[in-house]
Amino acid sequence: MSYPTFLVWLILQFSVVVCHAQYYFKHYQTQDGLPHQAVRSILQDGKGFMWVGTRAGLCRFDGYNFKLCENKNDPFNNIGNNVINTLTEGQPGILWIGTGKGMYRYDTIGEVISPVDLIPQLYIEQVMANGDDIWFIANSSLWRYSIKKSIVKNYQIQTTALFLDGAKNLWTGNKRGEIRVFDPRGALVKTMRTVNFNRPSNMNTISAIFPLDDAAVLVGYFGAGLKRYDLDKRMTTTIVLNGKDDSAVFVRDICKGNNGDYWVATESGVYIYNPNIKKCRHLGKRADDPYAMTDNAVYKVCKDRSGGCGWALFLVG
Repeated sequence: MSYPTFLVWLILQFSVVVCHAQYYFKHYQTQDGLPHQAVRSILQDGKGFMWVGTRAGLCRFDGYNFKLCENKNDPFNNIGNNVINTLTEGQPGILWIGTGKGMYRYDTIGEVISPVDLIPQLYIEQVMANGDDIWFIANSSLWRYSIKKSIVKNYQIQTTALFLDGAKNLWTGNKRGEIRVFDPRGALVKTMRTVNFNRPSNMNTISAIFPLDDAAVLVGYFGAGLKRYDLDKRMTTTIVLNGKDDSAVFVRDICKGNNGDYWVATESGVYIYNPNIKKCRHLGKRADDPYAMTDNAVYKVCKDRSGGCGWALFLVG
């Protein structure tokens, strides 16, 4: 039986220990308790637990052991759909789980998983919680679920990336290289074009967004590397990651680390970029080093509670 390529990529999770600017990686696999090698998402909740979404369900990691999540509402402990694509925490102890077939709400204290029946059983690609609102991408379209009002709205806007800023504004990206910003009420505030439409369409697809400050935003692309978009001047500047042409670099994720650093997960390894000093460091595979990354294709970077970027997922096959 064959699966789409993105489902048969094998993904390992690693933790990072930083010592005198050196990075040491500890790897976890199925023999360590992961329910499946194919990991799609990771989240650290308010209590510090790591939640790992795989093709065989959801598990919790306490720093020592993995525990497969059980559903006490189901005699077989099924989540409903075990392909866990994306995770976010809403109210404390409540996880919202985007799967290959719909959205689920998980009460981590009572260990009860419930389907969100108002949301169609679509392929959920990304989810973010904003108070009583859940924003998500389903079948490449932007959706919003209002918990209090019990209303689900399909904006019918093609979307490839989400980011929720500190003011609760939602930033979205699409295949045309456009960024749209929605206010906390869900109203569209502005639309910005970050690329030249004359370029090949696959190079315009935005895969990650991370605002730097009130004046600029970092934008990652499917096949055009990392760029800085100036909000006032409406100009895009390419950030050199590997010292040469970055047109083939596929950015997967961006997170903020320590000391002004930004960690950029790509298919070519992890880049640590500091916009203040305009320098970039690359972390990649070293076959002769057991404490290095075992593959260059990195799927996601998640900032841990200690302030560093201590978790990631990467594809190994």
